[in-house]
Order: sequence, then C-alpha cells, then structure tokens
Amino acid sequence: MATSPQIKAVKADLTHMGKKVLLVEGPDDWHALSHLINKSTGTFPKYELGYCENDDGVLDVLSGMTEASTKTQAILGAILDADQCKKDDAGNEGIQSRIRSLQGRLGKFYAIPDKFPDDGLILAPTQEVDRGRLPVLGIWLMPDNVRDGIFEDLLRVAMAPESEKYISAVVDRATKDGMTGFRDVERPKAIVKTHIAWRDPNKKNLGEAISAHFDNLIPACQPFLNWLERLFGEVPQP
Repeated sequence: MATSPQIKAVKADLTHMGKKVLLVEGPDDWHALSHLINKSTGTFPKYELGYCENDDGVLDVLSGMTEASTKTQAILGAILDADQCKKDDAGNEGIQSRIRSLQGRLGKFYAIPDKFPDDGLILAPTQEVDRGRLPVLGIWLMPDNVRDGIFEDLLRVAMAPESEKYISAVVDRATKDGMTGFRDVERPKAIVKTHIAWRDPNKKNLGEAISAHFDNLIPACQPFLNWLERLFGEVPQP
C-alpha cells in the first residue's frame, strides 16, 4: 500500500540530516518532488529532502559542504533551475551561467564538465584525499540538463499536448493584451498554474496537483527519476 508523502517541508541543514540528502530550491519544489517521487515509486524515499529557499541557497549549501572536515553525507544531490534570470561576468545566462557558477564553487573538488550529460551528473570527489570527507555529488539542471528552463518546463511536457498548446496560447494572448504581470522567465509557471487552476481551483500547491492533473507525468519525468535511482540506489516499486 502506498504511503503518503510528508506534509511539512524541511529546510536543509546538512549537520542534522542523514547520509543521503536531496537539495531543492524552495518549499514548493520540496512538495512537488515529494509527490512526484511518491507517485513514481509508491512510497516516500529513504533519502531526505531539504529546501534552501532559492538557487543561491542551494549553491551556498554546496559550497559549505566542501569546507567540512569530516563527511556528514555519503550522497548529496541537488536540483537547480537553469533559467535566464541571471548573467555571469562573462555574459553567460541560463544553463551555461549555472554550469560556470557550479564550476567556480565546486571545481576544486569535483570535475564539473562544461556540458552536462542529459541523464544527469553524478561525481565522486576528484582527489583521493577528499573522498573521505566529501560525498558523492549528483546535480540535475532543470528541465533536462541541456535546455535553459525550470521545473515547470518539465511539467509542461507532462501536460496533455492539446492542453499545453491551448493554455500557452491563452497565456500569450493575455500577455499581449497587458493582462499579466509575470516576467518572461516565469511564463512556464503561468502556463502550469493556469492548467492546474482550470482542472481544480482548490488545489493548494503544485505538489497536490502533480498526481492528478498531469497526464504524462511519469514518461515526461522518467530521465529525471532514473537519475534519482542511480544516485541514491533505490529501485522504484512496480
């Protein structure tokens, strides 16, 4: 019998968390990932989820982890958006800016590549001397390690194609008519939240909506779910 996902989002604190930890940006991501994992496996994972408020919070936790003198986690995963909100000093934005940031913070300890594999990154510390104090590191850049985007871009693929096309057109028309106030980078959020609102206005958050209102959820998220399985070594239940 499937167990229910945890209700209260947990803020990341590696000093008080277990051997296997997955970091996400915010509480909404925490709830959404909890429900997605539960939907795909039929149970809540044995590894812990912790939210870090935002992308900079995730990066700060990762940087702090490299300064530890003893190993707290054996496996540490991190999920980051790769949107175009920020440019780095070299003018990179989106996924390239995110990769450069990770290289700057973690490159001394992990061989962060210039281009991520589309099935997600999993790395052991580069130097033997660091392997006794630093965890195996996994990083997934939303939506697919290749394109600029956010978690909602992955969920757009999980929508029925006719629904995604129709709602995208409605959102774009509302934007053209001056009826919206979101930034361009938030367009996927507007599409996904409109989809949820039209299906069930009473859903409180993205996590509650995932199981019921995304027709192609598991196929769309399968590469991401496979990365989680490879990273944490947990086999989904049929």
